Amino acid sequence: MEGEIRRRLGFAGTAEELRRIWCGAFEPDPEVLAAADLVRDRPTALFTDNDALLRAGLPERLPEVNDRFDVLAFSCALGATKPAEEAFAGALGLLGATPEEAFFVDDREANVRAARELGLTAELFEGGAALRRTLERLLTD
Repeated sequence: MEGEIRRRLGFAGTAEELRRIWCGAFEPDPEVLAAADLVRDRPTALFTDNDALLRAGLPERLPEVNDRFDVLAFSCALGATKPAEEAFAGALGLLGATPEEAFFVDDREANVRAARELGLTAELFEGGAALRRTLERLLTD
C-alpha cells in the first residue's frame, strides 16, 4: 500500500513523513472521543475500512484515538471490508465477542443494516452528541 501511494503521489520522503502526512488528514472529534470514554470499562474496537498506512501511524500520530480502543480491526488486516460478513466476523473475533454482545456504530447505512442482519445492536452515526446519548441509554438498559 505504501509503495502504491508513493508511486501515485511521487512521494520521495521517509516512511515517517508519509505516515505523518497521511494521518494528518484525520482530525479526532472530541465529542466522539468523550462518548468512547463512556465504555472504556468494556472491550472496545475501532473497526474501520481504512488502510495499513493509517493503522501503522495511529499509535504515534493519533494516540488519543488509538488509546481508547483495545482492538484495532482494520479491514486491510481482516482481508474483507464492511459490509461483508467476513469483516464483521474478523472484527468480532479480535474483540472476543459474539454479535449479541456487540454494539456497532457506523456512518454508512449499508454497514449498519449488515451489522443488524448479523445480530449486532447497530446505530447510524449522527454525531458525537447523539452517540453519547445512545451509549448512555444502552448502558442503563
